[in-house]
Amino acid sequence: MLEWHKKTQFCAKCGGPTEPVETGAKRRCKKCQEKHYPRTDPVVLILVYRGDHLLMSHGKRHPGHVYTCVAGFIEAGESLEEAARREVKEETGVIVGKVKYHSSQPWPFLGGQLMIGVEAEAITDTITIDPVELEDAKWVHRKEVEQMLQRSLQGWDTIDWSTMTEMIIPPPLSLAHQIIKRWVLRSTPSQL
Repeated sequence: MLEWHKKTQFCAKCGGPTEPVETGAKRRCKKCQEKHYPRTDPVVLILVYRGDHLLMSHGKRHPGHVYTCVAGFIEAGESLEEAARREVKEETGVIVGKVKYHSSQPWPFLGGQLMIGVEAEAITDTITIDPVELEDAKWVHRKEVEQMLQRSLQGWDTIDWSTMTEMIIPPPLSLAHQIIKRWVLRSTPSQL
């Protein structure tokens, strides 16, 4: 929100100065009274499964051996389900069928993104990664995903990324962690 307030000092309609109103939830132009609202960019995060396997991806910006769900921006005029299918196919070559909503999370680190988590069942399993987006993608068995989940609970702040050789999932505060954890726990009761 602070970044949005910095970027919205002037009205896009008339160029006049704006001021925060309603405790900063929006801004109003002092000249023409036009109201300005923060931008929210929807991002779909897709947990892709096929039987007892998850499609895990390692993006170019991810540290060490962090593997997670496929994710991407929802384009204008695109439904959540269409975006999920398109992103998975573009980044991994895998085709998914049924898409089901899981949950959402605001993602403040890159400014105004809303992460929308879904689960999608894979129809195909051949992987062809988009090398611009990903370094790797692979099918990971439930047992190994559970081990990755356990490692992620042992303290992200203590990981030495230069020596980490085992795969790990994102930290517990992330939607990716929560959606992966739910999938693992569905048939693996444990102390997670």
